[in-house]
Amino acid sequence: MKQTRFTEAQIVGILQGEGVKTVIPREAHAKISCRLVPDQDPNRVLTVLREHLEAHLPAGATLRYDYELPGCCPIVTSTEHPALTAALDALGEVYGVEPVVFRTGGSVPVVEIISRLLNLDSVLLGFFCPDECFHAPNEFMRLDNFDRGIKTVTRWWRRLGA
Repeated sequence: MKQTRFTEAQIVGILQGEGVKTVIPREAHAKISCRLVPDQDPNRVLTVLREHLEAHLPAGATLRYDYELPGCCPIVTSTEHPALTAALDALGEVYGVEPVVFRTGGSVPVVEIISRLLNLDSVLLGFFCPDECFHAPNEFMRLDNFDRGIKTVTRWWRRLGA
């Protein structure tokens, strides 16, 4: 099995705050999120994770799963795909530098659904800079990045339609 990246593992409910705590808490809660790599099956990863947790459960402890989001399979679009080539050309034209292509992860289940059901590839473009705190409580986007995003998508669609 390929390596899964755990992007989130929060443990909530253990005693916290000021002072010494000598009491063992009655319960603890955890939130776990996994980011998959190509060819991993989210259902298989969930099964393996559950088996691991249950195998390491301390004596007398119980494990309960309260909520489970549906998983989606990872996808990869070829770097040779015409839609990606058109997007890279548009990005280079608007930003004045050659774009850098790299793989990134995210949870956009509809992309996997489009790929699986319609056999279509997707190209995802982002116009945030790292210091704009994407998906953080203090997230923002500079207006010039917003404007460049509009210009890039406009040029991209023109190239796709040519």
